[in-house]
Amino acid sequence: MLLVVLGFAILATVMVDALLTTVAVSTVAGPLTGNLTHGLWTLALRRRSHRFLRMAGPVIALTAVAVWFAALWLGWSLVFLADTDAVVSATSGRPAGGWDRVYFAGSTLFTLGGGEFIPQGVVWQMLAIVALVNGLTMVTLWITYLIPVTGATTGKRRLAASIASLGERPDAILMSSWDGRGFAPLEPYLVSLTPMVAELAEQHLAYPVLHYFHSAHRYTAAAPMMASLDEALTMLEFGVAPRHRPAQFAFHPLRDAVSHFLDTLFSAFIIPETDPPAAPSLQRLRDTGIPTVDDEEFEAAVSKLGQRRRLLHALVDNDGWSWDDLWTTTHRDHDNPAGTGMTA
Repeated sequence: MLLVVLGFAILATVMVDALLTTVAVSTVAGPLTGNLTHGLWTLALRRRSHRFLRMAGPVIALTAVAVWFAALWLGWSLVFLADTDAVVSATSGRPAGGWDRVYFAGSTLFTLGGGEFIPQGVVWQMLAIVALVNGLTMVTLWITYLIPVTGATTGKRRLAASIASLGERPDAILMSSWDGRGFAPLEPYLVSLTPMVAELAEQHLAYPVLHYFHSAHRYTAAAPMMASLDEALTMLEFGVAPRHRPAQFAFHPLRDAVSHFLDTLFSAFIIPETDPPAAPSLQRLRDTGIPTVDDEEFEAAVSKLGQRRRLLHALVDNDGWSWDDLWTTTHRDHDNPAGTGMTA
């Protein structure tokens, strides 16, 4: 009875964790999966190598699935080990040994049974059917979970590339769209980016493991490019002289979409940095001829965005980049330690 109780406890834990991770949207991953994936990603970040991190995401996702199946196998093995007469040889009718019952549990879960052993008695026959359905259910959840994650990864890269096309640095986004009077060329791009950011936020809520899919190139990495975009919006909203700012409807919905995305960080156990980054400099905007407010007024406004910018800093750092990378202007790809000029 102890083995049966322990086995079903393991099965219940795995199924609840799998359902929370794959089906329950707008919540964190299951406790088992969430802690496992976060722990593996934390270990991967110690390498601070873009090429290594690029492979870590798929490996972490597959590892989580492997742990689900291993736990299922363990749980059902314990159930069938509870009774020496639960499984018998299909040819001789003799009770199966311990390892044979473990083999029977695995073959029933993953291959519809090998035929060498069969359950004996109505109770064990019914439990074998439940194990079979359990295995098929988990395989279905696995397939329906990982395939959309692959598509969402492509969406992350597409969003990052769209932002990078506006400018490599936050101030470059504004300088490239300044027409001498305002930022009219930038407005349609900001409007078009809003649904892309909102969609990515929903995908991260549905698939928290998506946080661990890394791009080795900064201009296709969603984390640093989204932080760069938000810094550009901060400079646009609070740094540019009021009479030259675009209409609020052009960028406020995008700001709200980024806020929604930042809310998904907690699903990957990402916590805000202790201190926000320093306020960006407005000097390059002034050198381009863009009218700005004075530094004191701008820094006072930016100081009110402390929590938001701490989250953005955590987003960038947790993706294997450094905040300084946002202000690097180069398209060359390197594989250097983050925080020491690692760029794309």
